[in-house]
Amino acid sequence: MEFSIKAVAELANLRLTPEEEEQLRGDFEEILRFASALQEPDGPAHEEDEPPFLREDCPAASLTREETLQNAPEALGGCFVLPRAIGGESGG
Repeated sequence: MEFSIKAVAELANLRLTPEEEEQLRGDFEEILRFASALQEPDGPAHEEDEPPFLREDCPAASLTREETLQNAPEALGGCFVLPRAIGGESGG
């Protein structure tokens, strides 16, 4: 599969050195080879009945709202306050 490291880096807003571009190219090629192998009927995804990376889904206790917000830099009305992504300073 053809791809442009410079185009991917630009989309991700990254500035890469030529050495980083080459390493990233190798990493992407390896990822794409693995993803391609997953599409094959005899690929790694089909070697076992159940892939080893899946675990049983067991219900567990959740954090309370207070526990969740205790380390938040800012909270308002039981919610996280974050900077606006577009056109402003704060969501609060």
